Amino acid sequence: IDKDQIKNTYKGLKVIQTQSKNLTDFVQSYRSLLSLPLPDKKIVKINELFNKIKLIMQDELTKKQIALEIESPEDLTIFVDEQQISQVLINLVKNAIQSFDDQLNSRIQMIARTDEGDIKTIRVIDNGPGISAELMDQIFIPFFTTKEEGTGIGLSLSRQILRLHGGSLDVGSVPGKKTIFTLSF
Repeated sequence: IDKDQIKNTYKGLKVIQTQSKNLTDFVQSYRSLLSLPLPDKKIVKINELFNKIKLIMQDELTKKQIALEIESPEDLTIFVDEQQISQVLINLVKNAIQSFDDQLNSRIQMIARTDEGDIKTIRVIDNGPGISAELMDQIFIPFFTTKEEGTGIGLSLSRQILRLHGGSLDVGSVPGKKTIFTLSF
């Protein structure tokens, strides 16, 4: 065996390794989408939930100089699986962070309130680039992504979590100005 054969064999094994990792990641993502456990609901104070999310995301927000503002009545509660809803909020905040391209005055807001009809809502709003109309219909499709590193599972998984809670996850956007994700319970 000569050096070229060894080099080519090594390159081939690296390709197999990369493809294998990608396939494993895909299977893990697919499994998480299909095997979502039923919510273990309890009463959660939204203000405390927001503060936990802010603490978890603080390093990334500070590193990218992004402000995270939270607003919720002190006594507002929701009956949810705290871990699942935390995962949804973390996903939405991470997506917002990733949407900013070194813009000045980057800001994310988490706002909770009770709307008409006693519907409790949480809005995650960012002043980033927004989502184009063409992409708006696709962002909740499993495995659709615009990111090089993304799996495309986050938003579809988040929407599924809200459905399991008897709620909904909706999006609105003004390209170039803002994006608003609304969780309704």
